[in-house]
Amino acid sequence: MALRGIRVYGSSSSTQNSSEYSVLLEATLNEKYILCQSGGMVEISKELANLLKSGGSYQMILDGFASLGILQLGAGDDYLVLITGVLSVGQIYTSDIFKISNVKFVSLIRRENEPSDQRIVELQRFLSSGNFYFSNSTAREKTFDLTVSSQRKQTSEQMEDDFRFFWNRNLSFPLERFGIDPNDWIVRCLCGSVLIRTIYLGHRTAKIVLISRLSFEHVGTRFNVRGINDDGNVANFVETEQIVTFDKQECSFLQIRGSIPLFWEQPGINVGAHTVKMKPLELSLVALEKHFIQLKRVYGKILVVNLLGSKKGEFALSTAFQVLFSI
Repeated sequence: MALRGIRVYGSSSSTQNSSEYSVLLEATLNEKYILCQSGGMVEISKELANLLKSGGSYQMILDGFASLGILQLGAGDDYLVLITGVLSVGQIYTSDIFKISNVKFVSLIRRENEPSDQRIVELQRFLSSGNFYFSNSTAREKTFDLTVSSQRKQTSEQMEDDFRFFWNRNLSFPLERFGIDPNDWIVRCLCGSVLIRTIYLGHRTAKIVLISRLSFEHVGTRFNVRGINDDGNVANFVETEQIVTFDKQECSFLQIRGSIPLFWEQPGINVGAHTVKMKPLELSLVALEKHFIQLKRVYGKILVVNLLGSKKGEFALSTAFQVLFSI
């Protein structure tokens, strides 16, 4: 069940002076409150928040299912990113999984109906595209984290610094800067897809879950972003996890895919005119080594499958990859 977990109140003063305008944020599930004013924010007690609301100083502007965090466009130009539309995907354990269908950007420094900044408009369209998912839970158990595979959760080396699929992580930084725990205020969001199906086995049930996670580290549209970067990240890297749960047992299988880990590109505008261009192979050696060191550190032993075809460009890439991989 999708509950409205965040409420936003704006000061009732009619002035447009940003130094006098303030916003009160309420997390309804854990009864936390933040007061935002003059580019700063502080957590306040429930008693003080109720006093501010009952005194008529604040009026509710908007509520939403959850928050993605705080977007800072510039000095003192802060927006709360609020999830206002969702589609239910299913349930994993005690956590409800949702697809984001709409978001709103609420200014924390001025009262405005809709942001006029074109960057905000584009971001709103992007986040409402149906490619973003999050999980939420009203139970006492920890919410199922979609951004981390089940295998990673079961290892002692869960790697707290592995944020490859945590797309809204940067939106948590403003909260951390003011000593506020982001886990109380934001949900972790992934870009990709989530599919959940229930199988009935007599009086018992099993769940089959398919999660595809797109990494944000080297992402872009087709033809515009290809190959590898200096840090060893390949373009459009996707981790796909198949999870089967039955009673208290869980099985997880991971597959990963990405662009060929070499420095190459496909310039051109017209379809069919995108020819493959590669840099000298020796320039790719260090980045390729970084890439496979990272994969081994995260996934352990892996099997590499070359899916390139025999066309001119693909054949050249395939040959170059095999040569460099064998060094």
